[in-house]
Amino acid sequence: AACLGGGACALALVALYLPAPLWLPLLLCSQLCATGLATLSDAAASDTAERHGHPTHTLASYAFIVDCGAAAGPVLAYGVQGLWGMDAAYLTAAALLLCLLPLWMRRETSQAHS
Repeated sequence: AACLGGGACALALVALYLPAPLWLPLLLCSQLCATGLATLSDAAASDTAERHGHPTHTLASYAFIVDCGAAAGPVLAYGVQGLWGMDAAYLTAAALLLCLLPLWMRRETSQAHS
């Protein structure tokens, strides 16, 4: 949850016009959060695959979805940039992370109770 919230805040702040000494650490923070999210997502996929008893199918599906997102993400970002500018692309990414935050927290809560 911290990676989602921190990444959303960092991406939203990256869209602001800040001096380079402030902007670069925010960009680094957003990249650090992205790395954390990738690692946590991989671990969650592994746990899910183990729990459902179909590890090959689950992990293959996860890898396919991640690859589709990696292919579609830049295309969508360039489309948003062309229509509304790069600031809108950063703010859209921040909004998506904030939308995922309640889902992730609900998942963590349900796993804590089981």
